[in-house]
Amino acid sequence: MSLQPTRTYVIPEQTARIAKAAFPKGTLCLQIYDHLGTILQDQDFADLFSRRGQPAATPFRLALVTLLQFLAAIRSMNRPERVIETLRAALNALATVVPAWVQATVPADWLARYGARAEDSRCPQTDAERMAYVAVVGRDGYGLFEALHSETAPRWLRERPAVEILRQVWIQNFLPVYGGGARWRDKGDLPPAAQYINSPYDTEARYAKILDRTLCQVILKQVVKRLSYRILSLESTTNPEGAGDE
Repeated sequence: MSLQPTRTYVIPEQTARIAKAAFPKGTLCLQIYDHLGTILQDQDFADLFSRRGQPAATPFRLALVTLLQFLAAIRSMNRPERVIETLRAALNALATVVPAWVQATVPADWLARYGARAEDSRCPQTDAERMAYVAVVGRDGYGLFEALHSETAPRWLRERPAVEILRQVWIQNFLPVYGGGARWRDKGDLPPAAQYINSPYDTEARYAKILDRTLCQVILKQVVKRLSYRILSLESTTNPEGAGDE
């Protein structure tokens, strides 16, 4: 494969305008571009490619996608976001394997609360409203546990990884209330940071300032290593005899 480098890349003005109108508070992708630009350029990968052969996919875009996927997995959500997204992830996992059971069990109003990815902008903004909202989320989680232990639920559903993560997150963040409901744990009652689950998608993720430049530089080194390995592996698999240079 050969490299046909893109010298410069600027997001089209109309695309940028639409993106900022759709997300006035910004998103991870928008913030990274605003602070760091495209981060990498095709020229950074020039030494990995032959001068002849079939043009390869634009490597800086592949690197950026890899970086964003990595950051999305470790993005530090606040506590309300974390519990909402954990319950949402468990519901999605269950809907994949037992859609009929989920449809028959889950109340209709849960779709409004857990249909979209958890974002702080969708949560109530005052402390009192937020505490009332997370109490509802906690109650919903306990309601799901109760349904999972009912006679209508296959026992193996309780062993699904997403359900186990949900159980751990609920232990860490809530206390059951006698007669039903949930109480939000105080900060002083939370487990140590080394044990606390920050993401339902990566239980080993720990808090970090995603847009900290030093962190981005560290992650980028790993991204470049991974991407370089993928490119070289693909090169050796698809072109073991160097036929692409002919």
